[in-house]
Amino acid sequence: MVHAINCGADGAPNSFTNFKNAALAIGAQLKANAQSSSGYPGYGTSTTPTPTPSPTTTPVPTGGNTIEVIVGGTNNLTFTPSRVSAAPHDTVKFIFHVKNHTVTQSSFSAPCAPLTDSTTGTRTGFNSGYMPVGSDTTDFPTYSITVNDTTPIWAYCGQANHCGSGMVFAINSDESSGRNFAAFQALAKTLNGTASNNSTSSNNGTSGSADSGAVSNSVGGGLVIALGAALVGSLL
Repeated sequence: MVHAINCGADGAPNSFTNFKNAALAIGAQLKANAQSSSGYPGYGTSTTPTPTPSPTTTPVPTGGNTIEVIVGGTNNLTFTPSRVSAAPHDTVKFIFHVKNHTVTQSSFSAPCAPLTDSTTGTRTGFNSGYMPVGSDTTDFPTYSITVNDTTPIWAYCGQANHCGSGMVFAINSDESSGRNFAAFQALAKTLNGTASNNSTSSNNGTSGSADSGAVSNSVGGGLVIALGAALVGSLL
């Protein structure tokens, strides 16, 4: 009565057949020892078999690295760094600094518009929503996404004309092709992004779809629910 997990194929030293045959051989030897010492089956001295070492296994990694990206800052309409390389299961953690920014997924051809399904028009990309941060803040709000694969991911800040000023971001952009980060940023500046950003000024955060290349998974502290008109004006 034996059992095995992840045993080798038949013919391998650690196959289930070899394991079971070894158990049967030890059982037969123990029975023979008992009968020879007492004359009755099942009685007498016995020996403890030496256990066969189990094959070693290599655990499969389930997590990845965390890559931190600073969003904005005083007089700083950029993501720092502006592009990163990430492997599947890596987490990209956006840390929002002074002023009021978003990180919103877009596409290469429409840098300053939310990523949507071309058939239904439904938004499918991730979106942090607005993250207002005062100049005296020390506990910066964060927003994280988990990378699903190595497909390029494009994003921008949806605040006012920030995207049109070049505040865009990329993950796994192909820098050896014409669809590199510099081309993406140049297109954002060329198209300005004003019309797209005006249409998304009240957008709230959404989770990415399976086709977006990433899934949003956390929003950190400092999330502001409502702001007075004076504070909003000071953060723009």
